[in-house]
Amino acid sequence: MNDYERIQNAVHFIEEHLQNDLNITDIAAKSCFSPFHFQRLFQAISGFSVYQYIRNRRLSEAALLLEKTDRSILDIAINFGYGSQEAF
Repeated sequence: MNDYERIQNAVHFIEEHLQNDLNITDIAAKSCFSPFHFQRLFQAISGFSVYQYIRNRRLSEAALLLEKTDRSILDIAINFGYGSQEAF
């Protein structure tokens, strides 16, 4: 398995766990990299830091829920790891 496939596995892991607490150590372990090397490689391949990618994906998924459901802003914000709708 090459580096791109390993990073893709990490992206799949992130996507499956967007609404959970994610940390670099766990994500890097899923792709068999050290946390330091994983972060460097992820940014080189994607153009985003790992946390930027996670934040952007959470916001895009939350935006879809806001548009397509009747759920409250606070409920969606808390679901995606924000402490309040102001933080969201």
